[in-house]
Amino acid sequence: MRDKLLNNWKLKLLAFVIAFFMWFIIVNTDNPEQTKTFTDFKVEDIHGETLRENGMEYKKTGNDVVNVTIKAKRETMRKISKADITVVADMRELTAKSLVPLEVIVKGYEDNESVIATATPGNLLVEIENQTTQSFPLTPSPTGEVSSGYVLLEGEMKVEPESIKFQGAESEIGNIGKVAAEVNVTGLSKETTLPAKIRVYDHNGEEMDMTTLTTTTKDEDVKVTVKLLHKKKVPLNFDVSEIKVKEGYHNGGISYEPKEIEIAGTKEVINKIEQIDIPASALKTEELTEKTEYTVDITKYLPEDVELVDKNMGSVVVTVTVDEPGTKRMEVATSAITAVNLNNGLAYEFAKDVNVEIILKGEENALEKISTLTGKVVVDLIEFTEPGTYMVPIQVNDLPTGITYKEISIEITISESVEENNG
Repeated sequence: MRDKLLNNWKLKLLAFVIAFFMWFIIVNTDNPEQTKTFTDFKVEDIHGETLRENGMEYKKTGNDVVNVTIKAKRETMRKISKADITVVADMRELTAKSLVPLEVIVKGYEDNESVIATATPGNLLVEIENQTTQSFPLTPSPTGEVSSGYVLLEGEMKVEPESIKFQGAESEIGNIGKVAAEVNVTGLSKETTLPAKIRVYDHNGEEMDMTTLTTTTKDEDVKVTVKLLHKKKVPLNFDVSEIKVKEGYHNGGISYEPKEIEIAGTKEVINKIEQIDIPASALKTEELTEKTEYTVDITKYLPEDVELVDKNMGSVVVTVTVDEPGTKRMEVATSAITAVNLNNGLAYEFAKDVNVEIILKGEENALEKISTLTGKVVVDLIEFTEPGTYMVPIQVNDLPTGITYKEISIEITISESVEENNG
């Protein structure tokens, strides 16, 4: 019986088949096949030079961010992370002039048929265009702030090289509006040459993806030289000796904005400057009978080797106040106006923080003696008991006998006080 069993090949084959299936079931039970999806992979396009060699260029028109699904044994899947996965579009595989099949590469399992990886979507949509080349000027673009007390002369920044050449699809090249050499000037206090970063912007000022463009100029090839000067705030001083008013009228003086400007120059030069003197010829007038405004270009009166920090501050508006016979105009800041009789639980503020013009009337001799209205201008808020915005009459007290003023009002906002709200 024993020999019969040992020599029965059919029985042996059956035993082998049963053993194989039992092994297969055990293996797959302990190490089953799994499917897992990884998301948000940016497609890397490769071998684009095959198109460029034929004078063509491509532009991505479809979604180039895809998901990847991997099918593998559990033990293998445990070893695969997102960092191991790359999705590429090989331009040599372009079909129908618009579709490039996507290939998923799993690091360490490139030739392992037991690991199946697919991308969704499975193709990259591209558009084929003629290739073109064009040069663009490199514009310096500083970021950050230089050290306190210094000013960066943006107009004198120099870029080397001065231009950059890009190759790409006609539509991409035509979309370039500006190429910047971005340089960080934070904390600088002297003239310096710095490395720059190339940034490309479209005509709307939006930064473009440089991976769609080809250039032989790299970031490390671009340098920007920046020039710094010391800066200082100084007042303006106008000579008013040539301002003439008609006989019988009163020269009420001048007002102007800004009252001080910020200048730049070498430390040796600007340390010697205490003010900017504007000569009498800048305001030479005759027979004035009313308030008159003049725009004075102060840049022509700056000392040699000195410039404005803000080039837009070169024009100063000067107002010459002229009073009719028997009148005098005086300006009072809102901060110098006193509010009286404010009701409990209320607060106030002036709607506009501007100077108020007070017009006085009376004998010339008496008007000449009035040099200030400080402490004399008030608003009485006794009648205003509810929050709101009101036009409140201005009162001028303690004027000399025979002197009156033109009635005017000022806009004031009444609100509940903070203390009252907290209570």
